[in-house]
Amino acid sequence: MCMFPDNTNTEKPIPSNRPKPKPKPKRKRKVFNQEQTKKRIRKYSKTLALYPTKYQLQKGTL
Repeated sequence: MCMFPDNTNTEKPIPSNRPKPKPKPKRKRKVFNQEQTKKRIRKYSKTLALYPTKYQLQKGTL
């Protein structure tokens, strides 16, 4: 006598309920904002006046 009943035909294949992987959204390129860059350049030039870089010291332009 077999302890385990033979239930090969009653078992159905398990359906895959795993969610499909979503495609990753591509990163949008930042829109070039001219006003912001102007502000950044102005800010950078102020810092340059305070702290001269090696390049500026080599050129002698201050």
